[in-house]
Amino acid sequence: MDYVERDSVLLIQGRKIDLEFESKIEDVFGEQGIFSVLLKEHFGENGKAVTDLFDPSKIGTPMYYFKSEIMKEIGGMK
Repeated sequence: MDYVERDSVLLIQGRKIDLEFESKIEDVFGEQGIFSVLLKEHFGENGKAVTDLFDPSKIGTPMYYFKSEIMKEIGGMK
C-alpha cells in the first residue's frame, strides 16, 4: 500500500469516527436529544418552571419573599 492510499484510508476512517461522535453528541445534547427532553420534562418549555420560581414579582415564590424581606429591612433603615 502506498503512502497516499494509506493516508486516504486513515483520513476516511478518521472522518467516519468524527461523524459517529457528532451523531452521538447530537443524540444526547441536540434539540431533540435526551438531555434536552429531560430538561423540558423537568423545567418546562424554555425553563418556565425555573423562571416562574425565581420571579420576584410573583406572590408565593422564594424570590418574592426575599424581595419583601429586603424591602422591609431597607424601610426599617429610613
